[in-house]
Amino acid sequence: SNFSLIYSAIFCQNMVKVACHDYGHDCDFTVTGEIDQVVEKYNQHSEEDHGIEYVKEDLTQRFMELETSQ
Repeated sequence: SNFSLIYSAIFCQNMVKVACHDYGHDCDFTVTGEIDQVVEKYNQHSEEDHGIEYVKEDLTQRFMELETSQ
C-alpha cells in the first residue's frame, strides 16, 4: 500500500545523535545518522573501546526514544 511506502520513507530518515558520555562513559565519541547505522557504529565503538556489547534491539529501542525527545 501507499501508506507503508510513505511510512518507510519517513522511517528511513530517522536521524539521531548519540553521545557515549550520555551512557556513563568518560568518552567524547558521538555518532549521528539513521538509527540502524548509529546502532551499528555505537555498538562497534562500545565493544572496541569499552568492552561492552549491546543487544541491537535494545539500542534501537533506546535510540528511538532519544529521537522523539531531540
